[in-house]
Amino acid sequence: MDVSHLAMVEHTTLFPSTLGFRSQVLRLQLVSAENTGNFLRPKGFRETMDIFNKQFNAHRKNDPAIHQDYIGETASLIYSPFYLDGRQLVDAVLNEDTSARLSDDLDMDELDTCRPERETLFLPGLCPACGWDLTGDRESLALVCRNCDTLWRARGDTLKQIRYGRVETKDTDALLMPFWRIEAGVSGIELATYADLVKVANLPKVPQPGWQDIPFMFWAPAFKITPQIFLRLNRQFTFAQPQYELTQTFGEAEMHPITLPVTEAVESLKITMAAILRPPKKMLPLLPDIAIKPTAIRLVLVPFSRRHHDLFNADLNVSINKNTLAHAANL
Repeated sequence: MDVSHLAMVEHTTLFPSTLGFRSQVLRLQLVSAENTGNFLRPKGFRETMDIFNKQFNAHRKNDPAIHQDYIGETASLIYSPFYLDGRQLVDAVLNEDTSARLSDDLDMDELDTCRPERETLFLPGLCPACGWDLTGDRESLALVCRNCDTLWRARGDTLKQIRYGRVETKDTDALLMPFWRIEAGVSGIELATYADLVKVANLPKVPQPGWQDIPFMFWAPAFKITPQIFLRLNRQFTFAQPQYELTQTFGEAEMHPITLPVTEAVESLKITMAAILRPPKKMLPLLPDIAIKPTAIRLVLVPFSRRHHDLFNADLNVSINKNTLAHAANL
């Protein structure tokens, strides 16, 4: 889905409420110091999401969803050009008058303006632990220090370290796929151990001694992928509950960029819960009363062997199509 909405709480009758198809069909360029004009300060992203929610669910008034979340959404700020001809507001793309005229008590010079390129914060790409150069893909939300084997993400005006572990492999050509492993307290249903998972998911397994001592973990990809594959990976890893021994080094293997933040992974936990509860007709009505509170989070780098058309993890018998992964870069 691709929607746009005016990023201003005030003056909603002065400017168009949406860009329509312009953001998809017209060429965009990054704001720089060479761009002249006054940039109005954006506001109201949460209000925009509320409006989108109402529009998206307008047809479901008589059949509301049990639960819904938006996973991996990307907010882009786009400035659309207008200029004044006297008191008449003119669309600078079409060079045509809009339906809006400035009232006598409104002065454009009094509007809250900004210079986006001056207010953009840049952080040095140096490891806070050892001072080495950090590396990472353009789309990655995290940067790697190959000198001291640490992983960092931007948070405010500083870099924060990410707790991670790597699954060891003898395949030197393997691709390390990042996954969020989330331990959480679950209320409203008994789901604290692997034995509980076997019960609530109605898995065809005979309970074994020791399963009551294995803590239950949610798993979610730390990379963007199409919704169907995202849900499948959530379900496969969460059902499998892999008990990996992890090392705190990256090794020589290439790592797939981290493009889905942990906050988005946490939002997917109830969706994962809905996928594992069995039988659905009996268990899904309980979902609104189930609360999930993360208590421990770790990034786990899982090796996938490169095959001709896909990536494959033999331990879990899980595959990811290479073309699907490539197209996900546009999500």
